[in-house]
Amino acid sequence: MTIEIGDETVKMFPKIARALVRAWFKDSAIFKAKVRKGSRIVIPEIERSVLGIEEGDIVQVLVYPLKIRGGGGE
Repeated sequence: MTIEIGDETVKMFPKIARALVRAWFKDSAIFKAKVRKGSRIVIPEIERSVLGIEEGDIVQVLVYPLKIRGGGGE
């Protein structure tokens, strides 16, 4: 099966993709974090504030390594 995609659809793809990501990750945050001493990571203040995360809350974390080493991971 072949699906024809017009130029306007291709131009709209970034907007559509952003809308899908926003819908999938509603009430979520995506950010980079450096693994610190004691294998700790920090949730940035703005994400904690927007999501209403407070000390003692339990959160779910999906982690995958970026191929950045050294000081560029933040």
